[in-house]
Amino acid sequence: MAAPSPCRAWTDRLRSGQGLLLDFDAHPALQALANRWNGRIGYVAVDAKERLGLGALLVRPDGVVAWAADDDLDPDLKPAAEAASRWFGEGDQEPTYAGGTV
Repeated sequence: MAAPSPCRAWTDRLRSGQGLLLDFDAHPALQALANRWNGRIGYVAVDAKERLGLGALLVRPDGVVAWAADDDLDPDLKPAAEAASRWFGEGDQEPTYAGGTV
């Protein structure tokens, strides 16, 4: 049996009521941020054929984008954390990663 397509895996997560943080540049800080909402926000590092100038997206379970980062800048994590808290409740403790604190 073939593995489900990445798109199918993402839609399955959204249907289960989780948010999804799509990271087109695999930033360790974004992965650490998503881990603060373990079980409420899934993290996927993936490239996209057409990024449309975006570097990352936080998608609510209803498919609406709650936060987005430009492709040419490092993502500002404070607005991402605020959007995650607004839609998914407070996250766990402030995580650290190799580049600092999220």
